[in-house]
Amino acid sequence: MRQIVWWMWCWLILMPLGPVHAEAVPIGIVIMHGKWDKPTGHVSDFASAMERAGLLVVSSEMTWSGRRSYDAGVAAMENEINAAIGQLRQRGARTIILAGHSFGAAGAVRYASRHKVDGIVALAPGHYPEGNNFMNLTAASRSKAQALIDAGKPDETAWFDDPNNGGRLKQLKMSAQTYIDFFDPAGPMNFGNNAATVLPGTAVLWVVGQAEETGLRNMGGRVFERLPKSLAARQVEVPGGHLETPSNSASIALEWIRSLPPAER
Repeated sequence: MRQIVWWMWCWLILMPLGPVHAEAVPIGIVIMHGKWDKPTGHVSDFASAMERAGLLVVSSEMTWSGRRSYDAGVAAMENEINAAIGQLRQRGARTIILAGHSFGAAGAVRYASRHKVDGIVALAPGHYPEGNNFMNLTAASRSKAQALIDAGKPDETAWFDDPNNGGRLKQLKMSAQTYIDFFDPAGPMNFGNNAATVLPGTAVLWVVGQAEETGLRNMGGRVFERLPKSLAARQVEVPGGHLETPSNSASIALEWIRSLPPAER
């Protein structure tokens, strides 16, 4: 009797917590957290849901994480996404999806304007350096960074203003060039310009929380409209606000990902 109980206990411990499905055509997804966050933060539930569903997952710590504090610029960001995709390819992924929360969505769209991926899941998109309020908040820091660059000191570090949703603002230390990379309204992270040049054949799922801040919702709507009309782009709403959007969108994102035609690679 004790032996039977022991085997039952072992079976319960080892049994998966949820159903795991192997995809017929392996799907890989790179998941990028939002500003000042981390892979185990607001995107963790989303990442876990993708793994339970059988997708191959890389949840990357990006340069805008709380720990890294912008230790690399936009070109390095793109190289890091390349490396994450390479890991997924080595694991057998044939379909590649980029999913990003807030700033992570901006990074995904930037990447997809220059590199081919099969789809983007933009979760509560954020970081609009071209937005009027954002430009006002960063004006002094941009002037300071540009002065350093003009003086031939692009790698010199200083403290710069970094606005975030909810009226939050921090001063963070980074190089002058990195600040201009990420915060210049006319620079490489201009969200609208990147959206307008997303490469053909990229499917886009644009997810907005029903309680999203009005400013972010309005900016996101304008950027969504700049996506090329030829793309398979879909905009949906989920319950919750900015920070809850990733957790509340896993099921709809998974359904959308599985509806995409298999990639022939």
